[in-house]
This record gives sequence, structure tokens and C-alpha cells, in this order.
Amino acid sequence: TVFDFIRDYLGYRLVGTDWKASGKLEKKGSVKAELSLNNYGFSAPYNLESGFAILDKNNKVVSSVKSGSPEKWYSRNPDNYYGDARQLTHTLKANMKLPAAHGQYKLAFYLKNSLGQFARVSVQTDMVNGYHILHTFDI
Repeated sequence: TVFDFIRDYLGYRLVGTDWKASGKLEKKGSVKAELSLNNYGFSAPYNLESGFAILDKNNKVVSSVKSGSPEKWYSRNPDNYYGDARQLTHTLKANMKLPAAHGQYKLAFYLKNSLGQFARVSVQTDMVNGYHILHTFDI
């Protein structure tokens, strides 16, 4: 129905299309994280921040890095919206410092507002406490 269409597309609808990570999984090492998103809605997400985080085995945030500018994640070129129908892809990148202690950790993506309320992104991953888990690893 038209109500379903409005619900699904009137605001923003972010879909994760690809992600990758590279680096050495060792104490005090670093990992380069990258996530590509498409917005299938009519609006960019305003008043939100995005980034990557490392969670411990209890899902507590060990470290986080902001990445991306959600207010610029339009679906199409905002300067020529009606003339340029190409779908835009937004790529977020971050260098993550790994913890100094051995253990199991998770690399995650987040999108949240200033009150700490998380937004969902359509991506085929588990979600824990608002964080989209991209990869679980051991150090």
C-alpha cells in the first residue's frame, strides 16, 4: 500500500552493500575497516553519527572511531536530483587500534543519535546493543 511505501522510503533507508577489514590481529595492532552504504530513501539521515567500534566478549565498547557524515548520505546527487538518477554509494573508512589484552573481540558498525539511541541499517549481520557486528575475532 501507499502507507508501506511511505514508511519504507520517505525518510532514509540505508543498506550495507559491502564491507572489508585488513590488518594484523595482534595485541596493540590495528585494523582498517571499510563499509559501503546505499540510501534507498528520499532523505539523508540528519542528527546522527556513525562509526566503527571494537566490542569485547561481553559486548562492551573497548574503542570506537567516528566515520562518515550521515547528513550527506543522499540517495542521488542533491544538486541534480531529477536529472541524475544514479544511485550514490557512500564508503566509510576507519583505522581501529586493537586492544592490548588477549581475548575475543568484535568489529562493529554503529549509527546513533546524540541521546545514544541506535538506528538500524539493512545489513546481513547480527545486531547487539545497537551495534551491527561485522566480524568476530581473537587476539
